[in-house]
Amino acid sequence: SKAYKAYQDTAAQTLDLKAAGVETAAAFVFTLDGTFADCVKSLEALQALELDVMKAADARAQARGSQNTVFIVVSGIVGLILASILGWLIQRGITRALGNAVHGAQVIAEGNLRETVRAESGDETGQLLSAMGSMQTQLAQLIGQVRQSAESISTAASEIATGNGDLSARTEHQASALEQTT
Repeated sequence: SKAYKAYQDTAAQTLDLKAAGVETAAAFVFTLDGTFADCVKSLEALQALELDVMKAADARAQARGSQNTVFIVVSGIVGLILASILGWLIQRGITRALGNAVHGAQVIAEGNLRETVRAESGDETGQLLSAMGSMQTQLAQLIGQVRQSAESISTAASEIATGNGDLSARTEHQASALEQTT
């Protein structure tokens, strides 16, 4: 600072005068004391300024710390809300898919093979529903084949019964013709 430079210059002049044997060096000492006092005042002012700067920096750091705390708390709350919504959506999707699977199983268990079981997704539940739909289709085909076979058996049984009736009538006719010839 300027005050310290002035102090150094005055101290150097005083030492030079004393070394030269000048008796008036004592007068310069008083000047040196005044310059030293100015230097001390400047240092005290600098110290006060630095203290004010440190207090302001501390206040800003405290404010930032409070802001960061608020930001962290708000971020945590928002994250918790988002996680809750996501969990609810996942639970809802799983529950809906399992509900569809239960409905499909009930439809098949009731023997209703006309209402088709459809898979709406490609996940495991969708694969289960797809397999149930395939099972329902295969059951319908199997029942159709059994019905067709039963109708064929019924027709064959009816034809056999008719054939047996004809055979019985011819056998009786032959027996009565044989009796007349004897």
